[in-house]
Amino acid sequence: MEFLDTAPHQVELSHLSPAPDRAVFAALKDINHAKGWLGGIVSQVAATSPPPYGVGTTREVYFYRGLVKFEQVFIGWEEPHLWCFSAERMRPKVFSKVVEQVRIEPQDGGGCLITYRFGADFTPPCRPLAGAVATWAKYAISPALRRLSDYATGC
Repeated sequence: MEFLDTAPHQVELSHLSPAPDRAVFAALKDINHAKGWLGGIVSQVAATSPPPYGVGTTREVYFYRGLVKFEQVFIGWEEPHLWCFSAERMRPKVFSKVVEQVRIEPQDGGGCLITYRFGADFTPPCRPLAGAVATWAKYAISPALRRLSDYATGC
């Protein structure tokens, strides 16, 4: 997870949710509904480890009708506050390393702050894409955080 602080390319976004932290974490780990809150670019999310889920759990995420595939392993899992994974393998190989993290902090008076962090280094042929990917991440992740919040509140 330290890579998030040193990654050459970083994105951080937050969303204030009316949902309690435990509900947001439950929504994060609900693999059957992940595709819905992640958004239209995600074609499928499939667990490749049996429950119970935690550090070491693996999953596959397919984007753009299967054209892009990430094999992810969870490297941080502290219910209900931390959910973090790295993409160990991917097709096509755009990143040499990528880590994504979600922190959930309860707020006084109810609700929680959901903070998403992305850290990546690109493979040499893909480094010219770094700026566009960061822009895309901000465009795609902000609505995903809102959908996650809505799902956690039962909307």
